[in-house]
Amino acid sequence: MPCRSAPLVLKGDGRYEIRGREGEYFTKGSWLVLTDQQKRKRAKIVPGHKLLFRYQCGKGMCEVQFERRIVDLGVLGLS
Repeated sequence: MPCRSAPLVLKGDGRYEIRGREGEYFTKGSWLVLTDQQKRKRAKIVPGHKLLFRYQCGKGMCEVQFERRIVDLGVLGLS
């Protein structure tokens, strides 16, 4: 079932942010690992600049996929 998730922001300094929470991330092979003070989660890096998280929810499995977005800020300047 499609849903909306808060954006996952991977910063260039090895830190991430999602839903106001912050932590650190690193890659290990074809996995992206997110760590914070309480938990450690990992996502499979799949073709097409996508991250795939799978986890147990209730009696089944849930899957969340993040896709890379590139924002074109255009020409910025003061006039």
